[in-house]
Amino acid sequence: MKTTIKLFFFAAMISLFASCAKNPAKLLVSKDGIWTATAVTTIPGLGTYTDVNEITFSDGTGTTKDALGVTTTFTWSYDKKAEQMTITTVESGNTTITINAVSEIEKDSEKWNFVSGTLNGVTFTTADFTQVTTLVRK
Repeated sequence: MKTTIKLFFFAAMISLFASCAKNPAKLLVSKDGIWTATAVTTIPGLGTYTDVNEITFSDGTGTTKDALGVTTTFTWSYDKKAEQMTITTVESGNTTITINAVSEIEKDSEKWNFVSGTLNGVTFTTADFTQVTTLVRK
């Protein structure tokens, strides 16, 4: 009986750890510090571009600082069922909503794959370009 209880407890702990590791809402905000986000964007007919930013996540909000030191604030939410991160930025009267599928979640890193975006109500999808963002905790 004790072996069964220990086995059940071990399985429950593994399940709990796995569910927390799969939920970036818990992963990102539970870690103090700055994340390095490397986005590789490929635009058909134009080429591949790489951007590196520093991102700080808080409870539902965050800031991005680009290579020139320009800071942008955003709000974010995570849909655990769809495993998608939604980032909303309002800047100079423009509203951008980006949806990324979250994959390859590790203890201090994860990858996002662009799914779709909306700029002032006009939606664009992966047919327009591809983007893979790798986040690594500094």
